[in-house]
Amino acid sequence: MWIKDGAVFTSHSDIRKAVKHASLPAVITDEVLSAFGFEPVEVQPAPAPDHTEKLEEAEPVKKDGKWVKEYRKRPATPEEIDAATKDKAADVRATRDALLRDTDWTQLADADKKAQGDFVSYRQALRDMPQQAGFPFNVDWPVKP
Repeated sequence: MWIKDGAVFTSHSDIRKAVKHASLPAVITDEVLSAFGFEPVEVQPAPAPDHTEKLEEAEPVKKDGKWVKEYRKRPATPEEIDAATKDKAADVRATRDALLRDTDWTQLADADKKAQGDFVSYRQALRDMPQQAGFPFNVDWPVKP
């Protein structure tokens, strides 16, 4: 990412379109871009918001002589929180369902009786997960026997 005269460029093709008065070499380096007045923008890693926050990109700012692109967190709207909760619940249930399928064999009539008994409480704990107080964001996963 680069900046010139307040405009942000995210690709070399965007830069080529912006530079109309000269042709750029086939290989564009930071040195070439610097010669044309472009400055690199350091992209900061995006923080991980929780389900009550939304992440927004901020415009690059100059800090200590370098351009930096950062992110801002803002409170999520009730609709965004509801959507995030439903998405997370679906993900947790999908993982839970896969764990149940992986242990279905333990409940077959011809399965080892010890295996059947060992897995009964594990499978019940998986089925009970949606009733946990922290579901779906803070889930205590049962330990597989």
